[in-house]
Amino acid sequence: MSIDFIENVKRSVSTSLPTASSIVGEVIKTIYDTSTNASDLASVIERDPPLTAKILKVANSAYFGATTEINSLTRAIVVLGFDTIKELVTTMTVVQGLFSPGLDYGINRVGLWQHSVGTAKAAQLISTQTNIERPEIAYTVGLLHDIGKILLALSFPDHYREVIKLAQLKQCRIILAEQKLLNTDHCMIGKIICDMWGLPENIGSAILFHHDLKQSPKSSLKIAQLIHLGDVFCRKAQIGDPGDEVIPDPSNAALSLLGNKPDKIKENYAKIYEDFILVKDDIDVFFSGLS
Repeated sequence: MSIDFIENVKRSVSTSLPTASSIVGEVIKTIYDTSTNASDLASVIERDPPLTAKILKVANSAYFGATTEINSLTRAIVVLGFDTIKELVTTMTVVQGLFSPGLDYGINRVGLWQHSVGTAKAAQLISTQTNIERPEIAYTVGLLHDIGKILLALSFPDHYREVIKLAQLKQCRIILAEQKLLNTDHCMIGKIICDMWGLPENIGSAILFHHDLKQSPKSSLKIAQLIHLGDVFCRKAQIGDPGDEVIPDPSNAALSLLGNKPDKIKENYAKIYEDFILVKDDIDVFFSGLS
């Protein structure tokens, strides 16, 4: 990857991504830090009044079943709990902040949004039930795993429509169509964006290699495996639109998270997927609260 290419991508990030994305990196780094407390997170959120207002609106929605009005971030954190607030804030900043309405993406904006949240939920669930990684990290990286598609679609909407058409025509993964028509792919672009935001190296690396686990360094392999499985679960459950219709078999490298014997892996896979299906309706309700 040439220096000129990376610099061009950085320029595209700064000019193409909506301005709300400026707080994304700071929020993610705050959540990633194990020493972060509710006050730390609230101080970051409060720097963005529209984000604060949106969070309070959703916290007061029927989805969260608030019985009394929540009129401050501190109150929201107390009532909903720190983990729920972290998930809510991450979703707001990563998903809504980057998928601003009215922009021409050359891709199904809402469908990709739903796929990102579905993958995040699946990765979070797998993480919780396997104790592989902190669930909030799995959720965050799941949200970010396709962020490169946003930049590519924003920067080259006409070309990206051709990418989608090729993926549909060939019935192949969109990453293969990207590589053929754009000479790059969303995983590589996602890694560059993470580096620009100063995110921990293993987040960007997991995004870069979640389709190619054999190339992943050991430091990011577990997260990459979680995202790989989360993506498969989300596609299998038909949540959202990742840009192609392929439902791949999970790689053996990812399945190794679920056990060291075939029968145990099969049992755990079926159990976790069954649990994931149970939250599918919750994802739809969650979206209705965000809209």
